[in-house]
Amino acid sequence: MCQTRRVLGTLLGSAVLIFSVLPVIAAEVQKITIALTSPGGVQAIYWYTYKRGFFEKHGLDPTIVQVRGSSVGSNVLISGGAQFLADSLAGTVSADLSGADLVIVLAPISKFPAMFYVSPDIKDPSNLIGKKIAVSTFGGESHFSVLAALKVLGVPKEEVTILQIGTQPERLAALLSRQIAGATFTPPANLRAESEGLRKIVDLTESDKQYYSGPISVRKTFLNEHQDTVKAFIRAYVEAVRSYKTNPQTAKETLSAYTRIRDTKALNYAYEFYTRFYRENPKPECATVKDFLPDMKEATRRTAILSDPCSIVAESLY
Repeated sequence: MCQTRRVLGTLLGSAVLIFSVLPVIAAEVQKITIALTSPGGVQAIYWYTYKRGFFEKHGLDPTIVQVRGSSVGSNVLISGGAQFLADSLAGTVSADLSGADLVIVLAPISKFPAMFYVSPDIKDPSNLIGKKIAVSTFGGESHFSVLAALKVLGVPKEEVTILQIGTQPERLAALLSRQIAGATFTPPANLRAESEGLRKIVDLTESDKQYYSGPISVRKTFLNEHQDTVKAFIRAYVEAVRSYKTNPQTAKETLSAYTRIRDTKALNYAYEFYTRFYRENPKPECATVKDFLPDMKEATRRTAILSDPCSIVAESLY
């Protein structure tokens, strides 16, 4: 009996030794590619999620690519060059109207993160009538932010001329040279507008208008086939946002690296601004899409409509 116990003890000891030197077999890691369409503050949260290792923590092996604009981003997603796309509500709706079959799975911000500035000679909203207003591209987020600002001011869009001028620095230059009377800017670019003596007359973050800036979209086929991967992406984002809000120094370093903001005042301002608006529950909702569709139809004059607006938001993931 004693001999039997000694044999069993020897075997168990050997087994422990064997398992202690065997390599740990890790769970399968899912490779993904994330396409970002803007180097601005809104999408910096995804860079933070990437750089701080939250994707890896949730079983994802990400590659991040920077693309220029909604149409390029949608094409990259459709072609399989990326599985996740950070864009805008306007970009996603426009892509789906063209048959892209995208669905929003995560919405980090539910407001237009923009302010409407005018030249110093505009003393009253009525002074905008007959004037020129700049946007980046027709049908893009800046276009819809301008339309939202005009509604807040009670100025019919038919009473102004909307011009497609380009980037925020280009719109700022046009405004300073009096080629235009107004434009929207997102933080921290709005600080430069203020320093140049331009007047902020609408802060869209204070309006009731709901809008998704920087949402993550995937193809519906990808969501159907890889729902666990999408859920892991959402979990990584949620954990990253909480970390971003409680680790300001690390967050600012990452924000600076992604946006190339070097000025300390601008960096602090941008961090504080986006910290207020990043949502810890990034659930996209059908009501926001329904509210936006009339704006899309009015601005682009497209006769096509989404047969099922709720189909482009994945509410059931939450």
